[in-house]
Amino acid sequence: MASWRRLAQALASGAMAAALAGSPASILAAPSTWLEIDSNILTDAPPGAIHDWANSGAASPTNTCPPVPGTVNVSGSGGLFNCGSPGSGSAPPSPPGLTAAASADKSIVSTLFAVDPLSSDTTACGAGDSTVLGGGLKNGDDINTFNFSTGNVPAKDDLGNIYAVSRIRADGHHELFFAAERLVNNGDSHMDFEFMQSKVTRTAGCSGTLSGHRTEGDLLLAVDFTNGGSLAGNSLFQWHCNADPGPQPPAGTVCDPSGATPVPHYQQIAPLPGTLTFLVNAATIACGGWICRDAVTGNATQIAANDFMEGGIDLAVLPFTGCFNTLLPHTRTAQSFTSGLKDFSGPDPFHTCRASVPPPGLPNTGLVDPDGPISLLTPPAQTAAQPAARPAPVRLSVPRLGIDARVERVGLDRQGNLAAPNALKDVAWYARGPAPGEPGSAVMDGHLGVRPGQAVFWDLGRIRRGDRIVVTRADGRRVTFVVDGARTYPRTASVPELFSSDGTSQLWLITCSGRWDYGRSTYDDRLIVHARVIEAAPSPDRIPASRPRYRLL
Repeated sequence: MASWRRLAQALASGAMAAALAGSPASILAAPSTWLEIDSNILTDAPPGAIHDWANSGAASPTNTCPPVPGTVNVSGSGGLFNCGSPGSGSAPPSPPGLTAAASADKSIVSTLFAVDPLSSDTTACGAGDSTVLGGGLKNGDDINTFNFSTGNVPAKDDLGNIYAVSRIRADGHHELFFAAERLVNNGDSHMDFEFMQSKVTRTAGCSGTLSGHRTEGDLLLAVDFTNGGSLAGNSLFQWHCNADPGPQPPAGTVCDPSGATPVPHYQQIAPLPGTLTFLVNAATIACGGWICRDAVTGNATQIAANDFMEGGIDLAVLPFTGCFNTLLPHTRTAQSFTSGLKDFSGPDPFHTCRASVPPPGLPNTGLVDPDGPISLLTPPAQTAAQPAARPAPVRLSVPRLGIDARVERVGLDRQGNLAAPNALKDVAWYARGPAPGEPGSAVMDGHLGVRPGQAVFWDLGRIRRGDRIVVTRADGRRVTFVVDGARTYPRTASVPELFSSDGTSQLWLITCSGRWDYGRSTYDDRLIVHARVIEAAPSPDRIPASRPRYRLL
């Protein structure tokens, strides 16, 4: 790690920037030979544990596709995707699905094939590209300031097909591969592949905003086609919370930019040998089992020179220890990294880590008794043991709502659901998961009760975005979270994101909602509140007089 930071510091001072600029990407070894980074789409390797984006095109096998008119079925084997089909009228095409071989590959964690609308398309939002970014946005801005609408962009800035796959090798290395098709090659253009640990979403409809966070360790590969669009160069950037050169917090630390001159930023980094490969096709190549929309070739089966790009990253060599959860490709108007952004795709869920265990079901926080305490459903043997070294939570407060409660430790009930607290006025922490303030999703639940003031979370439905939640831990440290939002789910819903991790420190609060079901002695729904960490303060007896509170690293 020390050598990696020396590289980053050297780059920040400019000592390595010139060396990188003069080094073609092709000299860097591929993460592995599992997927061919060879600037074409069809696999040209024998069948086996080597893949490319599409099947080989060999005479056999012929494969089977859904009976949709115009479906593209590439024969042979070794591909990840097949069976894309044209859209109706001027609608965008339908993406291909996974091949049987790819579906059976247990090393694969996540796949993505995104068909981004072109300016010449017509979608449910009308004529034009429905993913055009608003003016003035640039790389590194707070993702929550990104706004979009339907419009038109120059052909050189218009995204087409984007695809990606992530996997975990037998040696434990996490690696990801990605590719994209350009619309034209006759103009300078600039594209970014941005991999983010936060779950980034956009509001529904034909215009709106994005929602998510920037996190220490996020990656962005900037690709530049200059000299009229015939020469490709690339640069790798990593999101840093602190100024460079200098130490950075662990991967997964949330640090959104704020203010006129924010410190969090994308820092250009020097990829170590064996970390990154990136190539562009030097000649016309065949499309895969989907609809290609290359305006230079003018047909759906070929891609012109310099219109296809693909790359791969070995995250273990980078090194990177977090988990990516979102892919957000976008284009820039000029070569400068901070030029205005134009078109984007998604943002799409794309994961590099697997969930460790199946998520528990939602708790029954509607079991109430007029006398106060209720019986815990979990037998003592099932209650999660708490190692003494972990920073267990002992109190939770929501100042605006007047909530201040003791924290119990629980595991699962007999039905395999998250257990509820033993007392109406307590909250329960799922002790088999992370503790509040640790990387990952900390989950707590509490009872709603049947009348005002009876149970701890009677007023939780009044919580608002921006409210603070403070958790006091057994070590005396207070961890502060800010509420992102709340959502109601049916009581039988599966909500796996509660127990997944993107490497950041998050908090989920759960209680009952909806109508009372007399037959089951519970409510119909569950209210789930999400919050993210913003600060952790040491216990008062540990704060030096000359030092202020500090952000959690």
